Amino acid sequence: MACAAGSVVVVSDKDSHIVANINVGSYCNGIAYDSGMKEVYVTNTRSGTVSVIDRNNKVIATITVGKSPTGVAYDPGMGEVFVTNADSKTVSVISDSKREVIATVNVDADPTGVAYDSGKHEVFVANSGYQTVSVISDSNNTVVATITKILSPSGVAYDSGKGQVWVVDYAGVSVISDNNNQVVARVGTGQSPYGIAYDSGKGEIFVTNTDDGTVSMISDTFSTQKPTQTTSSLVVNVKDSSGAALSGATVSSTSQPSGQNALSGTTGSDGSVTFSGVAQGSYTVQASKSGYVTGSGTGSVAAGVTVNVNIALQSQQSGGGGGGGGVPGFPVEATVLGIILIVVVLSVRKRSSS
Repeated sequence: MACAAGSVVVVSDKDSHIVANINVGSYCNGIAYDSGMKEVYVTNTRSGTVSVIDRNNKVIATITVGKSPTGVAYDPGMGEVFVTNADSKTVSVISDSKREVIATVNVDADPTGVAYDSGKHEVFVANSGYQTVSVISDSNNTVVATITKILSPSGVAYDSGKGQVWVVDYAGVSVISDNNNQVVARVGTGQSPYGIAYDSGKGEIFVTNTDDGTVSMISDTFSTQKPTQTTSSLVVNVKDSSGAALSGATVSSTSQPSGQNALSGTTGSDGSVTFSGVAQGSYTVQASKSGYVTGSGTGSVAAGVTVNVNIALQSQQSGGGGGGGGVPGFPVEATVLGIILIVVVLSVRKRSSS
């Protein structure tokens, strides 16, 4: 099955001819097969609904979920379907027996990709707008862990052979161990990777690269190797004038190597943001935050190296961006007015004394 302009096309796997064309909601996106009920769930992004298709290729139910449903995954352990709602910052949990939403889970911004981990009975959700991956327990439908510093994650796939979760991000794939929810490897791909799927027969991962029209095929044995020789990272550390870490600062690149997309992120509680899998070359980055003067820094990235760029932001109240001069802590206008007042007072005293 494949989505195409508001319909689902069913293709025979025997001779590749079109068996049926099923009308669903507007802008169908994700598809998942429910092996328990032998039904197919399709997310309709613009309609805010999920279509349920039976074995006769008929839509038998339309379920309202959150705004902009995108990804969908089936949980055979609980007989449930998990749907990411990109514009609602939520995941809808659907009972496949009732064909209705039984729970709504709050996650981070722009959840897109989703995958079920049968080994841990957990659901992994890529939050593309917040650089995180949420881990949801299917036993109580709550977030039990949040994996951070994964740059703009989009697609997710579970590797049952290795007990690992593969997450497509801004510049490649992050490999996460489901034992400790830690990133254990980084793999480079083509330009702008997005879709991802796991082949259990071959133990391989397939990644679609949207900007160069290629597909990367990766052996999951790569995750047992040390990735330090194949990946490069740029870490931007933002602090105030006293050396304290600044969280919530916006970091972006103003120049980068040819072929590298502009970087953009937000510092965490430690005042840093990490851009993994970046191209080799020179970068100029700037950091900004309300109440502070925008600062910048430069760094040169080499293969297999993590480079740190440190940026210190001056508070606007400390005179760092007060307009070029004056008494520290006071605007130039206030300083000039003070000088004029002093001159007037002295002039009056001189006249009265004479």
